[in-house]
Amino acid sequence: MKKQVPRIAIFCVLVFPSIGSAFDDPGLRIDTELGYACFADEKRYHGMHAAVDMAIPVGGAWSLRGGYAVGETRSRGLAFTSHHISIGLRVALDVFEYVPWADVSPTMTLSHGDRGPAPFGAGVSVGLGFDHLFSREWSLGFVSRFHQVSSSSRIPAHMILGVRMGYRWTMGDPFAP
Repeated sequence: MKKQVPRIAIFCVLVFPSIGSAFDDPGLRIDTELGYACFADEKRYHGMHAAVDMAIPVGGAWSLRGGYAVGETRSRGLAFTSHHISIGLRVALDVFEYVPWADVSPTMTLSHGDRGPAPFGAGVSVGLGFDHLFSREWSLGFVSRFHQVSSSSRIPAHMILGVRMGYRWTMGDPFAP
């Protein structure tokens, strides 16, 4: 039975997307992220990342999202910087105070530095997380994002774990009934 609960929740969000949003007001959501970054190929590089993420609702639980992340990673005197740019879809079950979400995005990665990954890579990014809603506008949450780049042999090539703070602007007339 415990294995069936996540499947049932995913099924409900996909089949009944209108239940995925507690607020009917469309809004632009901007999140900032800060946390740990790791790149793994022949060796592991550890460091920090910062990111900006934007999402615009497209219907029910679904949002169109775009993001930019930069990570500085080091290992035994070697260091490199990675820039991740992505645009994709997010599904969020925004019904309660805690909002779980998942997203998938095609990603472009630009890197430079000491013997890091290829300077340019295309791939896919998968993100999982949750947000705690303090009000209609403000939230604080956790993000885990995995970037797989076509030029890397390890899965996932880049991993990001961090905290995120978000703000949502209401689009349209906020005083309309």
